[in-house]
Amino acid sequence: MEKKKLFRAILLIICLLTVMLGTSLTVNAADDKLNKTSLSLNVRSTYTLSVNTKNKITWKSGNSSIVSVSPGGKVTAKKPGTAYVTARIGSKTQKCKVVVFSAKINAASKSVEVNKSFQLKVSGGAVSRWKSSDSRIASVTSSGKVTGRKTGTCIIYAYIGNSRLSCKATVTKKSGTKVPAGGTKTAVLIAHRGAGNREPENTIPSFQLAAREGYRAIECDVRETKDGALVISHDASLLRMCGVDRQISDLTLKQIRRYRIISGNGAEKYQNLKIPTLEEYLKVCNQYKCTPVIEVKTPMSEKGIKKLYNTISGSVKPPVVISFSTKILVSLRKYDSHLSLQKVSKTWSQSLLDTCKRYRFDLSLGDTAFSVQNAKKVHQAGLKAGVWLAENKSQILKFRSMGADYITVNI
Repeated sequence: MEKKKLFRAILLIICLLTVMLGTSLTVNAADDKLNKTSLSLNVRSTYTLSVNTKNKITWKSGNSSIVSVSPGGKVTAKKPGTAYVTARIGSKTQKCKVVVFSAKINAASKSVEVNKSFQLKVSGGAVSRWKSSDSRIASVTSSGKVTGRKTGTCIIYAYIGNSRLSCKATVTKKSGTKVPAGGTKTAVLIAHRGAGNREPENTIPSFQLAAREGYRAIECDVRETKDGALVISHDASLLRMCGVDRQISDLTLKQIRRYRIISGNGAEKYQNLKIPTLEEYLKVCNQYKCTPVIEVKTPMSEKGIKKLYNTISGSVKPPVVISFSTKILVSLRKYDSHLSLQKVSKTWSQSLLDTCKRYRFDLSLGDTAFSVQNAKKVHQAGLKAGVWLAENKSQILKFRSMGADYITVNI
C-alpha cells in the first residue's frame, strides 16, 4: 500500500514538471519573436524593432545602404530597395524584411478658408488611409480632400505602409474681401515670404507674384551656408521644403543647389525650383521697385553679417532688416547708423522697448503681444510699430486702427 502511494506521488511530480517545462518552452519561444517580420518604410522614416527577451540582441542590416539599424533596433530607411534586418539572440536569429519606397506629398503646409477645400496628393506610394489630427478644424476624405471646418491649425496625415506623410493645415476665416496689396493710408503691408499661400514660400515665383499684385514690401528669411553664401530659407533644415534632412549651415551653396523644392503651395507646378540666393531675391525687388524686408536667421557669422550689409547696399529701395536676434541687429547698426532695422518679438516688455530705443530699432510684435497701448509706447519712443501676422482685410483694418505702421500678411 505504501509503495502504491509513493508511485502515485512520483508520477504526479513527473506530470507537473512536464507541464511546467512545456509552458516554459512555449513562453521562451514566444519571447524570442520579433515584433515585426516585415516593414514598409518611406525614405528617411524610422521604425523600432524589438524582441521580448532579457538576453542580449545583436542587430544587423543585410544592406546598410538601403536600411540601417542601431544597437537598440531602430531601423532607418535610407534609399528605395529591399533589405533584411537580423536580430541574433544567442544561437537564434530572427529576420524582418524591410521594403523602402520614396513617397512625397504635394504640400507640407496649406492655408484654407472655412468651408473651402484643397486636394492633397501623394506620389510614389499607395495611401492606405488619411487622417486629421483634429477633424473639428479640418476634415479629410479617403481621397485626400481637405475641408476647413473652423479656424485653427491641425495636421493631415497620409499613411503608407509603416510610415506617414503630413501636411500642416491652417484654417482661416472667410475674408469676404481681397487683402489690399498696396497697404492702407497709415500702414505698409509686407507680403510674408512672398505669396506663400499660392506659391512655394520664399521662392522667386512667390516673390514675383506678390510684386505683380502690387505689394510694396516683400519679406524673406536669410541664412548663411557653410561656405558663406546667403540663401533664402525660413527653416534651418532642407527637410520641409526639399525633403532632405540636412542643415543649411552644414552645406555649401553648390550642395544646396543640388536639391529641388518639392513642398509648398503649388510646388507640383515646378520641375526644378531651387532655394534662391539673397542676390536673386533682391533682383526681383529691384525689378518691381519693392522694399526688401529681410529677416536674418541665426546662426549668422560676423563675416556673414558684413556680406549681407554689402549685398543689400545694391537695393533700389531702402531695405528693412529684421531679426529676433538683438546681437545681429546691433552688429548691423555699427555698419550704418541710418539703416532701417526692426526687432521682432513674440512678447512685450519695457526692457525690450528700452533696447530698441537705445539702438533705434523699430519694433515688430506678434499679434498676441500687439496692442493699442504698446503701439502708443513705441510711437512715444520715436519708433515705428509693426505686427505679424494678418490673414485677411478685417485683421489688417483692425491692426491699422490699433496704430500699426507695418503689417505682415499671409497672401
